[in-house]
Amino acid sequence: MAVYPGLELLKQYIKTLVANNNMFPDVFPRPYGHEFSRAELQAIYYSLFLIMNRANSETNRLMIARFQTLDEPYIHLHWFLFDFWQELVPLITQHTKRHQIVLN
Repeated sequence: MAVYPGLELLKQYIKTLVANNNMFPDVFPRPYGHEFSRAELQAIYYSLFLIMNRANSETNRLMIARFQTLDEPYIHLHWFLFDFWQELVPLITQHTKRHQIVLN
């Protein structure tokens, strides 16, 4: 099953920052000392942009507003993810399942 690579990077970024073993069981955190490159952070941001376009504007109002205020997205992206990873995980999982169905 092919999945957009930025989405897999987003999962890995969240798993690396939050390090919760129950979410994304097929994804492993990045080893210590192996930072995400600028290009990878751009792909992560673009994936988040796609996910945020699918977020419910009523239930995820604060998250959407905070995402829109990221003035330097590649620098402040980790703070956004720390604050909203619990809301993002179901959206990412849902998007991944939908995307895999389309590609198959």
